[in-house]
Amino acid sequence: MNIKSKVGTIFVTMMLLIALTIPASACVPKSMSELEAGIAENFTIETEGSLGELSALLDMTLDEDARTVIKDIQDKGFEVQYSDMVVQTIEPKTIDAPKTTIVTIPAISDDTKNTAKVLFISNTETTMVGNMVIEIKDGYGKADIFEFINGVEKKTIVENKNGNLYLNGELAVSKNLNATMESTSMDCDICKSMYDYIYGIGCGLTGIATCALGCAAFTGPAFPACGPICGAVFIVLCIYGTHNTVDIACSQYC
Repeated sequence: MNIKSKVGTIFVTMMLLIALTIPASACVPKSMSELEAGIAENFTIETEGSLGELSALLDMTLDEDARTVIKDIQDKGFEVQYSDMVVQTIEPKTIDAPKTTIVTIPAISDDTKNTAKVLFISNTETTMVGNMVIEIKDGYGKADIFEFINGVEKKTIVENKNGNLYLNGELAVSKNLNATMESTSMDCDICKSMYDYIYGIGCGLTGIATCALGCAAFTGPAFPACGPICGAVFIVLCIYGTHNTVDIACSQYC
């Protein structure tokens, strides 16, 4: 499986967690089911119907930052695919925390095969809205991100160069990933690695891109396990507790 296919698969396996989507023809590893079941024990995740989609679209239309983000991706030559919009809600089962709405809208361009998304993540405490364009080559991945986190504008470029992650051209996280982990603590090792990635790079769309690019470094059984694990780490660290330690974020895997 080449790196582009791998990143696509990661997006699918994270969809239940952070609403990232790729075409339905993509292959989802069957080994995801046990990990997804583990996440379901801690979070209630629902996909909204037409009324929920209309409500989310209205919220985005009224949000100045969302309008700016959409105009930006259009100026980059992408057409926003509103008909393929996905709206999901996620709510923790075991802690008192607000329900979060996650909106994902793919964007396409006739001029490039790069993957592009518009995302809107909101609850009563945090609002993240942005777009990202992911470029994939063998041994290299790049995410160009434009976002607003609680109204603060942020532009970021995240690169994966053979397992090392760079933030705006500067080395942010250097890791010697074991691409073929076989130990009984594989899930724990993956979780701690992804925690280090996200903690070192940051939350928002930057954290989501970090999951996609970071997981692409794995092969063997570690690769299909990485997507949902990184999605869970993102939720715990970036949506429901920016001060959570690695032990808290990875408690279900370690």
